[in-house]
Amino acid sequence: QRGIFSLDPLLRMLSNFRTSADLSSRIQSLYEILDANGNGEVSFQELSEGLKKISSSTHETPVHLSPDDYHTITMGPDGTFCQANGCLSSERFEKMIRYHLFLYVQRQLAVGILQESKSKTLSSSAAALFGIKLLMLQSNSASGKSAAQEMGRHEGEEEARETSSSSSHSEILTRLSTIEKHVKTITQQKERILHLEHKVDLLLSQTNGDKSEGLDSSFDVIKRLHFFNHPNSLSNRKRSDASERSTQDECATPEDKSRSIYSWISAAVLPRT
Repeated sequence: QRGIFSLDPLLRMLSNFRTSADLSSRIQSLYEILDANGNGEVSFQELSEGLKKISSSTHETPVHLSPDDYHTITMGPDGTFCQANGCLSSERFEKMIRYHLFLYVQRQLAVGILQESKSKTLSSSAAALFGIKLLMLQSNSASGKSAAQEMGRHEGEEEARETSSSSSHSEILTRLSTIEKHVKTITQQKERILHLEHKVDLLLSQTNGDKSEGLDSSFDVIKRLHFFNHPNSLSNRKRSDASERSTQDECATPEDKSRSIYSWISAAVLPRT
């Protein structure tokens, strides 16, 4: 497992990329730095020394890459990223980094969601940002595999590949739009829950431990909360209807009031349609 996380300092530097082209440019610059002897290949020794320098410059715990770690991080889903001599070419290095960056962003997204579930503060924007980058990496990976499969085929299929790429981008936009809607919904629900918590605090402050008084006070406060969230429910009714409702409330049994409180709380918490 240690080998998987050996690249984290490097991946953390790359995770703030803006576009796929920007990421490729950053990876290429990094590759040129790691290729200390300039022979167009990055060996185990060069990657090991480079990770030490990167972790030192970011004030993190120095990374000591072992041969086993190197073997672990250079293994991908379809085999090794290394050439026959055990080194990494520029193209293979970028494929390796993109693969591990995809896994890194996945881990960060999972950690963000877990922390959010344990905290009262909403950090959906950060989770959405990692989700968007995950989609970008996933799309680029899919495009790369498609290009490799199409290599060597007749040039007349070029138009079909362009159509497939356009469809892929359209799907990404749709999924991003869905993420934005989910974030907006979560934010609205969080605001409504906080508003309800404030009302409940007010309710508790108005009761002095008396069970009967607490139920009557609950009935009154929750009823006002229901009308606050649904102002149009009384807008077109006559004064006689409002007066009649007030009389009915005074005569309602505790069971009736409890059922009303439950329905009004549900209306306050659930999203309006």
